[in-house]
This record gives sequence, structure tokens and C-alpha cells, in this order.
Amino acid sequence: MTELALRARSAAGLRLVRRFSPVVMKANRAFWVALWVAAAAGTAGSLALFVVQRNLPVDPVQVVLRLVGASFAACGLVAWRRRPDNRSGLLMTLAGFAVFLAPVLGLLDHPVARTLALWLSDLWLLFFVPLVLTLLAGGRLRTWADRLITGAVLVLVAVLAPLHLVFTPNPLEASLFLLTPDAGVAAAIDVLRRITFVAIPVATAVVLAVRWRRASVPHRLPRARRVRRRRRPGGHRAARGRPLGDLRGAGR
Repeated sequence: MTELALRARSAAGLRLVRRFSPVVMKANRAFWVALWVAAAAGTAGSLALFVVQRNLPVDPVQVVLRLVGASFAACGLVAWRRRPDNRSGLLMTLAGFAVFLAPVLGLLDHPVARTLALWLSDLWLLFFVPLVLTLLAGGRLRTWADRLITGAVLVLVAVLAPLHLVFTPNPLEASLFLLTPDAGVAAAIDVLRRITFVAIPVATAVVLAVRWRRASVPHRLPRARRVRRRRRPGGHRAARGRPLGDLRGAGR
């Protein structure tokens, strides 16, 4: 049993070393170059809409969103390559590319591309929310709250978004999903989408606040005491000359 455990541990360590070895990084150079080219093309394509359609007013929010997507893609690629064992870089990269997806598909004059652009306009949330929730967990969902909030994002993107396109009578949102136009049903689904869209960031903020409070309380007082001790004249020299038992008692 011990021999099998040692073999498994050595095999896992060998895979970890190979993952970070320069040979593997060099062999995957074409992969990373392709991703950087795709990120640059996505940035240019998402911003090209404002250049092609000059008669339309420019929305500053959309411009900023595309620039943020470009920064996410670039920073995510750097983090992903430097720390492939951490999924935060992968999530950041996917979030950046998801921002480009809908604008680039909107440039294509095809029903399928138009349908996908209307459907996947909020796809970036599916990667951004888990990224925020798992910054300290290596991009891995660990608690039921993380999974619940991520599941709500999945319902918003995969269920409510196409369901709204099935009933919406708005000609600007006409897609291949349209079956029976019904303004009442479309309005009800839109209200549910808006509620979910607001509830997701609120729940995320609450979860992060609770985690910060739980993580900060045990360390706040000892840290404040250490700062006050350092500010005292001769604090370091007095601490060096005191026995170990006295130091433990002062830290309590």
C-alpha cells in the first residue's frame, strides 16, 4: 500500500514538473501565439463596429466594455501561461474572449451569427463571476454559495436568454429562436432576467463580504498589536530580551 502511494505521488510530481518545464512551454508556443493573434483580432473586430457603422451613435459603455475585455484577454493569457495550474488565468482569458464574441458575430450578415450574437451577449458573466468568487481558490469552485451563484449565471445565459428570444416581438431582436411572438410573455421573461442580473452581483458581493469579515477578524487584533508594539521606543530591543513565554503572553 505504501509503495503504491509513493508511486502515485512520484507520478503526480513528475506530471507537475513536466507541466512547467521549458520544453513543454516551447512546444506549445504555436498555441499561445494563436491565442494572442485571436485576442488581437477579437479586439479589432469588436471595435470595428463603431468604425463601420459611423451613422450610429457611439455608446461609451460598450467601448469601455470591449477595452476591458481586451485587457482581460491579455492579462489572462499571461497569467495562464505563467501559472497553468491556477485556473484564474484561464477564466480571465475566457471572460475576455466572451466579451468579443457577440460584437464580432454581429458583424456577420448571417441569421445564425445574428442569433448567436443576441443569445451570447452576456456569456462573459459565466466566466467573470466564478473568477471573482475563486480568486483565492485558484479558480476552483469550493463552496455551495459559489456553485449556486454560478448556476444562476448559467440559467441566465443558457435558459432565460434564448427563452426571451423565442417570444420577443421586437424586430431588433429577431432571431432563429423566434417561434410565437408574445409581448406579455417576453416582458415577463425580461423582468425575470433583470432580477437575476441584479441578484447575481449582489449575492457575489455578499459572499465576498462575509468571507472578508471571517478572514479578517482573527488577524485584525494581532496585527494591530504588532504595529503598536513596533511604534513603541525600543520595542524591538525589549522584545528580543524577553523570554519566549512572555512573548506568547503579549501576543494574546
